[in-house]
Amino acid sequence: MKGKKAIALILIAVMILAVLLTSCGGSKASNLEEYVSGDEELKAELDKIANDNGLAIDVTENLMVFTYTYPEKFDEAMKEQAGPLIEQALASYESTFQGLAKDLEESTGLSGVTIKVQYLDADATELYSAQYTSAGVVAE
Repeated sequence: MKGKKAIALILIAVMILAVLLTSCGGSKASNLEEYVSGDEELKAELDKIANDNGLAIDVTENLMVFTYTYPEKFDEAMKEQAGPLIEQALASYESTFQGLAKDLEESTGLSGVTIKVQYLDADATELYSAQYTSAGVVAE
């Protein structure tokens, strides 16, 4: 499994996004989706980050989702093993995702921003997902 590469790609995207957001000011948007859709430059940068890193980045209301889809199909045994392995690998990056949620809140003037990281196999079966707010991990 290319777990380390997938985790690294999401972390790279998160770091680039955090840098981009430091240059953005607050807005009158009522949620993150409105904020992003109202800023063509930011939308273009998100698309570039996603394309450059083989990710999908979606924003709905105050939820920003980073999705990495493995190119291969996983059999049942691999699916069962993948979740705990990804969870273990991401555990040390909890503060990174928490920090992104905080940065998004501060740079947009919004509250309640959630970051979701999810991993899918080629059949779009979810292998693992986690959600983070500025306060930490959110139980799903």
